[in-house]
Amino acid sequence: MTRRCDEWLAGRRGIRRVTLYSYEMDLKPVRRYLGGKKLQQLTKADGDAMVKWMLTEARTSPRTTRQTRWRGRVVALVSEPPEGIPASELARRAAW
Repeated sequence: MTRRCDEWLAGRRGIRRVTLYSYEMDLKPVRRYLGGKKLQQLTKADGDAMVKWMLTEARTSPRTTRQTRWRGRVVALVSEPPEGIPASELARRAAW
């Protein structure tokens, strides 16, 4: 997966440096969590597990996951049910 990310980034032409930098930053969690897998091996479960990991374990600062903060409330809400939460429910609760 890491090699594919590198190849994809190297193939970007005609984009600004700031855009390339943004792509690199956006791919960091993907590379960190899924870097050892081949692209053909990825499943929906892998993507779901990565999102859950990004919302919980990948956050190293307790300041960003406190229940009093917006991010912390989203993490708590998404983590509640094992099957996740529909986007419509998130939108409904967004008026916190």
